[in-house]
Amino acid sequence: MYAFNKSRINLHPSYLMGIILMSLCLLFSCESKEEIPAFDLQKGILVRITNPAGELSDFIKTDFLPPPFNIGEFENNQYQFIVLSSRIKKGKAVRVMPIANVEFRDSLVRSSYIVGIPTDSSIQNLQIEGFGQLVSDFPYVKSMIDQWLIAQNNFIDGDLYWRSEQLSLDLLNK
Repeated sequence: MYAFNKSRINLHPSYLMGIILMSLCLLFSCESKEEIPAFDLQKGILVRITNPAGELSDFIKTDFLPPPFNIGEFENNQYQFIVLSSRIKKGKAVRVMPIANVEFRDSLVRSSYIVGIPTDSSIQNLQIEGFGQLVSDFPYVKSMIDQWLIAQNNFIDGDLYWRSEQLSLDLLNK
């Protein structure tokens, strides 16, 4: 057995001074990180990816192609997002700037999506500032979304309604 003398522990003064200095450095170098709210117009809306691009999920028809874009949600599925970017891992939270709103409607079905671009340039592969630029400079992206939503809704004779990013921001501000 090892014997331990409880009555006295000798610490060298330089060791004790080192502990004090490290404690002070840690105390004063820690800065409180303010949490960025989920809805912040300057930094983007925090969206959790529920369906990565190119992947089928439970809510997507299995007899059709997976979405060519990421699908995510804001505020516990209150708003659905189409995130135009490279593939993002399921469950990852990304900040997104809305650029449009698209809604599919018929007599039975109504599905609405906010279309957005990630604010993180490392996963952003399209430079789209808003709805006007989407329509004028990237009509094939809009057409791709149209075709996928129509097919996803069984080619039902419904209507697609596109609106500017302002409608998305108004919806989110409520």
